[in-house]
Amino acid sequence: MPARFKEADDNESVRFEWKHKRVDDSEFWAEIIITTTVLNGKKARYISTRDISEKKELAIKLQQRNHDLNASNTELENMLVSLKEAQDKLIESEKMASLGSLVAGVAHEINTPVGVGLMGITQFKEDIDAITKRYNNHELTPTDFEDFLTDANEICELVKTNLDRTAQLVKGFKQIAVDQTSEEDREINLSHYVSEVIASLNSVLKKSQVAVTLTCPDNIVVVLNPGLLYQVLSNLIMNSIYHGFKDIPAGQILIVIEDIDNTQFSLTYRDNGKGISAEHLPQIFNPFLPQTGQTVALA
Repeated sequence: MPARFKEADDNESVRFEWKHKRVDDSEFWAEIIITTTVLNGKKARYISTRDISEKKELAIKLQQRNHDLNASNTELENMLVSLKEAQDKLIESEKMASLGSLVAGVAHEINTPVGVGLMGITQFKEDIDAITKRYNNHELTPTDFEDFLTDANEICELVKTNLDRTAQLVKGFKQIAVDQTSEEDREINLSHYVSEVIASLNSVLKKSQVAVTLTCPDNIVVVLNPGLLYQVLSNLIMNSIYHGFKDIPAGQILIVIEDIDNTQFSLTYRDNGKGISAEHLPQIFNPFLPQTGQTVALA
C-alpha cells in the first residue's frame, strides 16, 4: 500500500483494484481510489472503496469466454486448413485413381524380387560374419570354407536373378501401363519352370528350414506369361516364409500341378502354416490389405 500512497502523491489520484477480507474472512474485490490534497498547509489523503465483486466476476467470465472463443476460432481455422489439405489430397487421389490398380500391381511385383534380394544379402552378411569369426578363432576348416563358397555362389545368383528381375520390371513400366506386364507369352515346360522358381529361392528356403515338394508331370507344356507365374509362386512361397511359418521350426510347402484337358492345368498350393482368419479371406487379393501375419492354403 505505501507504493500506492506515493503514486497518489505524485499523481494526485490513483485508482486500483484490491482483494479484501470481510469480518468472516471471506474475500471480495474492491475498487480503491486514493486522492491526495492539501488542507491548511498539510497533506491529506482521501480513500474511497467500492465493492466490485459482481463486476469482477463478470469480467472474469467475459475473459474466459473470450479465451474459449479464441480457442474455438483457432480450432476452426485448423479444421479449415485440414479440410483444404484433405480436399487437395482428394483431388490428387481422383487424378491418380485410374492408375491406382496399376501402381499397386507394379509395386507389388517389384517388392517381391527386392525382398528376396534383401533376404539373400542379409543371409550373406550373416555367413560372412560367421566364417570371419571362425577364421579369427582359428577354427576354420576346409569343409567350412567350401560350404561358404557354395552358399555364397547360390546367394549371388539369387540376388543377381532378382535384381535383374527388378531392373526388367522397372524398364518395362511403360509397357506395363498398357498391358499390365512387360513379358510376353511363351512356351514353357511347367515342371522345369516351377523347379527353376523353387531353385531360385533355394537359399532363402534353406535358411528358413522350409521344404518344398513339387508334384508335376514332366510333359505339361503350355504357352503363358512365365513372369506372372513366377510372381504368383514366389509371392506364395515368400508369404509362407515371412508370415505362415513364423515360430514354426520346419515349414512344409506342397505344390501340385495337374493337366486337365491339354488346354488347362490346375495348380494347388498348400502349406502347414498358421492359416488366415475367415474374415480376411474375401480380401486376400486386395493390395492394400493390412498384413495379418497369416497365410492361406489355396486349393
